[in-house]
Amino acid sequence: MLASPTLSVEAKLYAACGRRQLAPAEFGGLTRTLRESGASASVLRTDILKKEPVADLLSRIERDGCEPPMPPAG
Repeated sequence: MLASPTLSVEAKLYAACGRRQLAPAEFGGLTRTLRESGASASVLRTDILKKEPVADLLSRIERDGCEPPMPPAG
C-alpha cells in the first residue's frame, strides 16, 4: 500500500500511521522509500494549510505516533 502509485502522499501517510500501530519494529523499513522520495504533503493545522516534507512527517509519526498532541493542561 505504501508503494502504490495510485495513492496520494497523504493517503500513504495515513497508511504509515496504521503500520506504526501494528508493526512498530518494521516502520522504518516499510517507510524508507516514501521517506527518501523527497515528496511533500498538505497538512492542516488549525486553519492553516501548508506543505511539509514527508520525511519530517514520518519522523514525527515514528517518534510520537499518530495522535495529535494534547494541549497543555491549564
